[in-house]
Amino acid sequence: MESALKCDICGNSVWKEKSELLMQCSDCGLIRAKMNPSASQLQEAYGHNYFFGGEYTNYLHDRVALEKNFTMRINNLRKYLNSESTLIEIGCSYGFFLNICKKFIKKCIGYDIAKEGIEYASKEFGLEVYCDSFLNYQGEKVDLVCLWDGKHGFEVVEFKHSTVYRNVDSVFQQLINWKGKKPSVFFILMYRVCRKLGLTKINFGINLFDIMDVVAVKKLAVNSQQTV
Repeated sequence: MESALKCDICGNSVWKEKSELLMQCSDCGLIRAKMNPSASQLQEAYGHNYFFGGEYTNYLHDRVALEKNFTMRINNLRKYLNSESTLIEIGCSYGFFLNICKKFIKKCIGYDIAKEGIEYASKEFGLEVYCDSFLNYQGEKVDLVCLWDGKHGFEVVEFKHSTVYRNVDSVFQQLINWKGKKPSVFFILMYRVCRKLGLTKINFGINLFDIMDVVAVKKLAVNSQQTV
């Protein structure tokens, strides 16, 4: 079937019916949702109910647990960072991750479409956060881009042509909850995404909690050995 949606991996616009909600690229095999939500639909999906009663019972009450997980993630990222680094988090939510990062690195920037979370992160932690698309970033060099727990509207092709990508050294993404599915599917998908972005040094890891970590490096920073 023809679709106005182009495949993030190969650019093909011909899809096969996979299920009522899913379709598969007839060329590279990428599986994605049939729906292509608008900006307003995404903002509604990640509104107050998502964090309180939806995906989370109470996101703020989970702060201690979330910060513990974020601390472990930061420890895995330190070899890509130093005290003068700049980090961008796509989908920064209420700012818990960035609030920890700011203790170790010079500049932390966050983007999210959840207005309530952005307001909290700015007021509570004094973070540089924007209720906007990261594609609008026009700053200078970025050492690391973090994207947690799925795509969050992440568009590979648009990202590759953004200022963030042109100035970034490393990209880190974590895909979560592949339990009950073939992990090889996620390996292949992330490998293809990374190669599409020109990221050739790709490392994968899986732990007992069904979490896949992907670290993909475009170009290591000259001072990347000076860890924080």
